[in-house]
Amino acid sequence: MSWETLLDEDVRAFMDDHEGEDVASLALKKPPNQNWAYPTILDQIKVRQKAALKTPKLRDTKGFVFPSSFLYEQASSEACASYKALITKDIKGVSFVDMTAGCGVDSFALAEIFSQGVLVEKNTKNADLLAHNVQIMGQNLE
Repeated sequence: MSWETLLDEDVRAFMDDHEGEDVASLALKKPPNQNWAYPTILDQIKVRQKAALKTPKLRDTKGFVFPSSFLYEQASSEACASYKALITKDIKGVSFVDMTAGCGVDSFALAEIFSQGVLVEKNTKNADLLAHNVQIMGQNLE
């Protein structure tokens, strides 16, 4: 299942309805739709639960899709990313390059200071997801 299917209204409704539930318990239940890639949906619920504390702004952004829990674990928190952006505010320039964009948390914070940014992500699947999220965030990033 590609990340695009996580945008399906029924899948989103399921994730919203079960956002506070134990993912291990949900995994023992029959999926509501046999055509869904249930492990991917459960992983998204798991990441969204962690994001409530780590990246609440991203979690609350409608249409934002998180990467796998493995990639998300490597991401900065919003507080840490904001601090990194704060200490770079005296750097003169209009653009930045994030060579290890991952899920984009640092890039989204830097985009508040710089006029534009270029994000590099070597994994094609993750890069496609990041491009979607950049569009959702409405920032001048490519």
